Amino acid sequence: ISANTTEFDLRSIFEAYGPLRRICIPTHYNYQTRLLERNTFAFVTFQRRSDAEEALLCLQNHRFDYMIWHVDWAKPCKSKSSQKNGWESIHKKHGKRKNQTIGPRKNRQ
Repeated sequence: ISANTTEFDLRSIFEAYGPLRRICIPTHYNYQTRLLERNTFAFVTFQRRSDAEEALLCLQNHRFDYMIWHVDWAKPCKSKSSQKNGWESIHKKHGKRKNQTIGPRKNRQ
């Protein structure tokens, strides 16, 4: 997504495929400029997997705000806490099912 894309923009596009659970546009701290900056990807979580599957197919290579989107299933986090407890147990605790979130495609070489 572009730096100008808002949560409202994403919600208006993705809600056409079904009800959403949440939208997350991550940020990171730039130590050189000492500013909080947005990443150029987002996570969109649907309430139903079937809606996420349809959005995944329909929004692949979608053009929005001069960017072409590459949409894919989110991958599990590889943080120390997820390695210790396991991705499944963390998300079961919070009522989330695996592979229900659409996020950035991991760079493949």
